[in-house]
Amino acid sequence: MQASEMSASAPGVGNLMTHKWWVLLAVGVGSFITALDGSVVNTILPIISRTFSADVATIEWVVTVYLLMVSGLLLSLGRLGDLRGHKLMFVTGFFVFMLSSTVAGAAASAPMLIAARALQAVGGAMTLANGPAIITKAFPATQRGQALGMAATLTYLGLTAGPSLAGG
Repeated sequence: MQASEMSASAPGVGNLMTHKWWVLLAVGVGSFITALDGSVVNTILPIISRTFSADVATIEWVVTVYLLMVSGLLLSLGRLGDLRGHKLMFVTGFFVFMLSSTVAGAAASAPMLIAARALQAVGGAMTLANGPAIITKAFPATQRGQALGMAATLTYLGLTAGPSLAGG
């Protein structure tokens, strides 16, 4: 049955056909931004160090705290999404990530930047842990692999684009 036939025979089905692609776009943007943020900072660590007059050991925590928090929280935040709802966790995580990005951009000291990066990682982990579950629910089994692959591609594009966008 073609999409046009389905939408004619079943009200709302046509909306479901396009809805899944919007879901993929939203999850993909969240994955892209989270990955981009993880890779962009590595390139500009010397600039951050000079800006805050901080030693290398202190500035390395800007990267390390993000990686530790994301990797340490993925499983528990994915499970929390199972219990409380994946969409709620994803949207909350995206909001936390964007808010903490603003705080990181306005940080007046290295410790403030490190704390903002820790909070960014919490938001990032919420999006990364719940995005695949949202895609799995939105796509039929025949398209699920394709959709998950596209989301993974956006993640790796974010990792790849980070150093270039930072000027490295």
